[in-house]
Amino acid sequence: MQRFYFDVQNGQAETDHVGVLCRDIEEVHACAVRTAASIAVEEAVIRDPYDIIIIARNEDGQTVLKTSLHIASM
Repeated sequence: MQRFYFDVQNGQAETDHVGVLCRDIEEVHACAVRTAASIAVEEAVIRDPYDIIIIARNEDGQTVLKTSLHIASM
């Protein structure tokens, strides 16, 4: 397993200094999506529309995945 770091951009940048151990890129993707959804549950109530970007980095600091979530009321 390798440690991956999930940086958050949602109007401000938050750098992950702890990371999460993941088996493979599929688990990294699942963790990134869960992280975005978890943050959005709380923040989307306060802000509308709401955008969040999760950038996953490996132990070498290289970006391995980037995912985004946009929530807007109609």
